[in-house]
Amino acid sequence: MEKITRIADVQVDPQLNETQLDLNDSINVGDLVSTHAHPFVETNTDVSVTVYAHFLPPIMIVAEKHYSHVKYDASTGDKENNTTYRCFYYSTLSGGYESNWFKLKEIKRIAIEKQHSSFFNENKSLQGLKKQLLEKKAILSSVDLELNKKKLWSDDSNPSKLKANNLLDYLPPLCSIIDVKENTDHSKFNEKTGAIIQKKSRFLIKLRWLNNTTQKYSEEYLPLETLRFIDEELTLRDFNAKSHYILPYRLKLENDPATVVGNQPIMLKQIVWKHYFYVYKFINLFNNQVFELDVKQTPSIIDLSHILNVEEFQKDSFNLFDIENLDQLKGEWFEIQYTDRNEKYTKRIIRLNNIYEELEEEGRKKRFIEANCLLRDGRIRNFKVSRIRGYRKLSEDFSKTFIS
Repeated sequence: MEKITRIADVQVDPQLNETQLDLNDSINVGDLVSTHAHPFVETNTDVSVTVYAHFLPPIMIVAEKHYSHVKYDASTGDKENNTTYRCFYYSTLSGGYESNWFKLKEIKRIAIEKQHSSFFNENKSLQGLKKQLLEKKAILSSVDLELNKKKLWSDDSNPSKLKANNLLDYLPPLCSIIDVKENTDHSKFNEKTGAIIQKKSRFLIKLRWLNNTTQKYSEEYLPLETLRFIDEELTLRDFNAKSHYILPYRLKLENDPATVVGNQPIMLKQIVWKHYFYVYKFINLFNNQVFELDVKQTPSIIDLSHILNVEEFQKDSFNLFDIENLDQLKGEWFEIQYTDRNEKYTKRIIRLNNIYEELEEEGRKKRFIEANCLLRDGRIRNFKVSRIRGYRKLSEDFSKTFIS
């Protein structure tokens, strides 16, 4: 029985007994690649660069592929794949898009960009693409890898400590789409064997952007497969810095996994424009940590005036947090004002578990509260009662809103 190899781009001419493509040729139009001098690999792009970082080559996008017969090196006899790839990138030094041709052995794949395939599936006609894309925004699909590249450096004040900066030599601009045209010769085939010999974009997208070198607007056609199309990222979400929001959360308390903090109260701290999208920074009011809101998260606005900051703090901590009151206080939630041994002041929401006393060397007793502390993500903490400057008991609405 004849063995069949399922490789779409491989064609064998039985008369020439010649394989047109190397089976190891896995780089396709739209893939993100670079030369072998780049430290990124497909399985790890979390690599920082130091010393002279400007020697780092760009991340490029394959836009065109010319297939070639497998040949053999005349001096070594080794098999060679002479398929060539036209790769695009943006240079902030020249202020324009650049392209170069490479052989397979000269480049490596860094990542696969899949967004453009949906446009082929949904818009196979030129008019369909124009209807969807005109007046929209686009950017090279290498943008995230270029945006997140880091270079490390140190200054004279502390040479042993490295600082990190973004390395933006090849960061592409956000562009406006002003035209779409069809490329009539996007695929070519061998007249004898029917094997494909050239593959490039069927559609070319005309872009307009502010040239960072000339400070004037430039225009150029780029292959569709090199681009990522931007839409929702440009919509500024309607968050109010004075409002409270609630976000689903799942925090199990230490030593009591059955009790779960199911929601977290948050407030908007800052909105940042990061090259082609908005970043929303919120503060978690339980642990005071600032975090970036995930694009898929949708916090709900909520009125917390009846739960947070509704009562003045009581000052009689020693009277309330007495061992005799443990039975009635155990499991209750409090917000406390606390000063640690270094005189650092914090406000914390805690769930009281225990009240106990220890004997000091001088023979005096010191009293402690054992509690789950939300400032420390629900972990057990022990608080010296004498350092509690104020407290207030949280209402049942607190538990109904946040605890599940």
